[in-house]
Amino acid sequence: MHYIGDRLMLGTAQFGSKYGITNNSKTPNENNLKKIISLAKENQINSIDTAMNYNSEIKLGNVGIGDLKVFTKLPKVPEHISVSKWVNENVYKSLENLKISKLEGLLIHNHNELKSKKGKEIWNSLLDLKKNKLIKKLGISIYSPKEINVLYENFNFDIIQTPFNFFDRRILNSGWLSKLKSNNVEIHARSIFLQGLLLQSKENLPREFHKWDKDWNKWYDFLTKNNLDKLDTALNFVKSFKEINKIIVGIDNISQLRDILKIKSNKIKYYPNFQVTDEDLLNPLNWDIYTNHKKKY
Repeated sequence: MHYIGDRLMLGTAQFGSKYGITNNSKTPNENNLKKIISLAKENQINSIDTAMNYNSEIKLGNVGIGDLKVFTKLPKVPEHISVSKWVNENVYKSLENLKISKLEGLLIHNHNELKSKKGKEIWNSLLDLKKNKLIKKLGISIYSPKEINVLYENFNFDIIQTPFNFFDRRILNSGWLSKLKSNNVEIHARSIFLQGLLLQSKENLPREFHKWDKDWNKWYDFLTKNNLDKLDTALNFVKSFKEINKIIVGIDNISQLRDILKIKSNKIKYYPNFQVTDEDLLNPLNWDIYTNHKKKY
């Protein structure tokens, strides 16, 4: 049994397609997925994070997720369609793919959807599904706390999913972490390893990230001086914030889950403030390695 198992949430983006800048693994087959889910349950991991466009929902439904609580995400709503009909069809399709009767939570995947002209209609359609007990909680997945600023007063979120890691403390420093908690909003932290970059050795960092060597050197020096493990420190840092309800850990294989489950609480009393402000590092959508790929293809 893992010491924070009930706060961990299984990320499933890697189950349907190659995800993460440091991911060199194949997507797990259904047999391996069964083993991963079984091990997660044995260690009190009781929920999974997925999305309708992750290509993982059908796989999860095929292997059977039992009583795991599912949080999924709604993709971009197409133009010139009936919003309510489209939302309903996609939620029912998600339930069918996952072979479950209700969702623990559904998140808007892109905050711009709620800012658009059809934002209220999307939200009201989801409220109807919540009223009919097909969805228990509604929320949004953000890339930056700035996105909450323009939406929070107009939408009653049950959940906020946010990036949070040793480098990225924007949700904390903006004041939103404590404000959301005081308003009983459930907070899910993702990107706790910065898509695996915080777990890389200095030598194996992709060259596109060398422009931030000053920040990386602080990270590696802190680990070395305190004789700390990268995985252990990255996870325990996020775990130290009691405001966070769920910590999403994305894995490619069962070995990675076993490594996470071996982690014990460390003795670090104080984590230095390594807040990075450059969103070109913090936001994967801005990474050259991705934007160049998009330009090329």
